[in-house]
Amino acid sequence: MSMKIKCPQCCFENLKGSRFCQECGYDFKNLKEKETKDEEAKSLHKEIEKIDDVIFQPKKKGISFKNILIGTFVLGVLGFVGLLFFLSSSPANDSTLDPTTTAENSTTFPISYLNITDYKIIYDDYGESYFVGTLKNAYSKAVRNVRVRLDFYHDKALTQLFDTRKVVIENGAEANGAFSFEKPLYFYPQDQYWWIWKIEGADYDL
Repeated sequence: MSMKIKCPQCCFENLKGSRFCQECGYDFKNLKEKETKDEEAKSLHKEIEKIDDVIFQPKKKGISFKNILIGTFVLGVLGFVGLLFFLSSSPANDSTLDPTTTAENSTTFPISYLNITDYKIIYDDYGESYFVGTLKNAYSKAVRNVRVRLDFYHDKALTQLFDTRKVVIENGAEANGAFSFEKPLYFYPQDQYWWIWKIEGADYDL
């Protein structure tokens, strides 16, 4: 065991226990403080290494079955929405069709284009009743078999219905044309009455 202490400043070997270096006067107290700090630093370094050894490294979680189901459902919904959008934008489902074209493709004539003017009920010398008037067609196609309903009431307010007659104007009218008609009613009222008419249907003159 060495009984001497080397001076860190001039490397002169002094007797152990010396307070100052006999060569340069270095205070060995500073050397002891430095050694103490070095030992503390080494101890702290060892503690840090121990902590690093026990640090937990979490494992990466795998994809769960629940996440797979959720992803599949979301993809399915997006696909369904995309399909609906495609179908709604298809020309075959275009709802902005011209009303005239729609009417022509139907088997029923658009009765909103029909009207009856100069209408009245007349009686002949034998007491037979007739519904007469002029059928007007404002449509671009000819019409036939125009079906007209006539309702008869006891009161002017048209609340007490007592009879109904239906006639068919077979000849109809040409496109944008008119036709005067006279149809028998076989109607024999005994008292005063009020009446109205209504076109219920018609066919194209093909």
